[in-house]
Amino acid sequence: MNTRLPIILATVTTLASMAACNASMPPRHRQYILEKAPADLECERGKIHFKSLGHDEYEVWGCGAKAAYRVVCNERTECEAQATAVPVPIKNGSSTPTN
Repeated sequence: MNTRLPIILATVTTLASMAACNASMPPRHRQYILEKAPADLECERGKIHFKSLGHDEYEVWGCGAKAAYRVVCNERTECEAQATAVPVPIKNGSSTPTN
């Protein structure tokens, strides 16, 4: 029994971290970001793509540019997207960002 406990804990920890990395974006977060991203990226809403970075932070790209946003809410649950990385061109004219 004692030898199985560390294996079980390691498995649970791994699965939890995978779920956090692949967490889906709440629809309202998408809405807040789409209030700002089209103007920032100079891109139509339908051409903008999202990637969750965790903790209410998202990488957003489209039309040859990328930016990052964090959704911040106040005590009255009024929320907005705040840019955490200014829009920059994507290298090599790619349609998806590279690190």
